[in-house]
Amino acid sequence: MLPLLLLSLLSPVTAVEVYHRIQLPSSPSTWSHRGTIDLSSVPASYAPAPDGSVLSTTTGEDAIYQVALALEGRAEDDWPFAGVKACFAAAAKEDTITLRLSASGEPYTLSYALDPAPSAHCPVTSSSLGLQNTSIVLHLPDRIPPLALKTPPQLSEEGEAIKPEPEKSLIQKYWMYLLPVMLLLLMAPGGEQQGGGGGGQ
Repeated sequence: MLPLLLLSLLSPVTAVEVYHRIQLPSSPSTWSHRGTIDLSSVPASYAPAPDGSVLSTTTGEDAIYQVALALEGRAEDDWPFAGVKACFAAAAKEDTITLRLSASGEPYTLSYALDPAPSAHCPVTSSSLGLQNTSIVLHLPDRIPPLALKTPPQLSEEGEAIKPEPEKSLIQKYWMYLLPVMLLLLMAPGGEQQGGGGGGQ
């Protein structure tokens, strides 16, 4: 909840308009204003436009119900949108619009889901949308941990990688200290010979 509250305070976008349409493969259709998502409240809220849920779906099983975000500065052809079969949308009572937010808190894409979830075949439904409740879900950007980059190997003048020197042995490291000790041991005189047996009486 706290990250969403911070985003709502820092985000330059406080609201986004939602549009929808019934799209046929044979003929394009225009977008209609469906409602407004308020991003300044926590949680985000949705306010339907007048007659925003009234949309004819009597167009056959090939019709697609699409929902789009009217992002500022983008033409209609560049609006992010998601869709389901129009017959499924007509049978549903609730839907969920999920917005994905950038690091600055601006929505950049969406996903759309119905409740109940669509079945395998189009049900027999009314000729218009009957959505009674719309839920809004905000997805914060995923936090990617920083990559631990390895230091590149040093290159020689010929462009080949310089191989590291092999680690020295104990004698190679400390020979200068061991040499005087060895010389002292070699130059030290042998122990005094012990005298013979005791003298006669």
